[in-house]
Amino acid sequence: MTTKDIAKKIVDTIKADIVAEKKKYPNNATYSTNIYLAGTDANSTKIEVRKSWSKKLFTDLSRYDAKEIARLLIAGLNDLKKTRGWGRLMWELEDTCGSGYRWSVDYIKFPTEIRLMAEPCKEYKSLVNYLSKYCGKNLSETDIYSVAIGGKRGRVYGEEGDRYYLCHKPATCAKYLETLRKSRGSNDKVVSTAIKQEDDIDPWDLQVSIRNEVEFSGARLKYFEVKISTPSGKEKAVIRIG
Repeated sequence: MTTKDIAKKIVDTIKADIVAEKKKYPNNATYSTNIYLAGTDANSTKIEVRKSWSKKLFTDLSRYDAKEIARLLIAGLNDLKKTRGWGRLMWELEDTCGSGYRWSVDYIKFPTEIRLMAEPCKEYKSLVNYLSKYCGKNLSETDIYSVAIGGKRGRVYGEEGDRYYLCHKPATCAKYLETLRKSRGSNDKVVSTAIKQEDDIDPWDLQVSIRNEVEFSGARLKYFEVKISTPSGKEKAVIRIG
């Protein structure tokens, strides 16, 4: 078995997972699956690829180049994007070194969550066009979203589950566009814009998590903030989109 064979099997698994999700939930806006590159234990040089923490795709890849596997996997995903029906396939490259295992000194960029997104709604496209024209900001489909988060001992570990993107919420996008148009006069200026992040966690849950060393949950919100001022420079409105 070659590194190409390994990468192909991973891509085939991703395709099968997403196709199965689409059949099961035909009305969803996004479909996703996860692939992990991990070490086996702290005292070994073995690596493995997992579909989940309960299912291994490859048990021991220690004689293969993990960076080459990652490179070929990314190339395979890029080829898949060119296939009809897979054009909105997306992923994020996550730095990994096997969770601290000795098999790798260098960090490896590895795509851990792969998502197939539906086409953005026309209301989102109108919103993006308005922001581009008057704010000079070109938002992508993945910039604004909400997602569940989890943690323990007061520390957020990361995102959990699917992201819910603004680009798939037509009524909400139309509402934001109407607010922008009403708030901005013909002579008003957009003085600043920024993509921001807010973690919404119940303070009581956070304190209990710290005191009792238990897990907690919350939500992460990625939003776009627009500040509008009058011609004289007086702040007129702060609009949060997302």
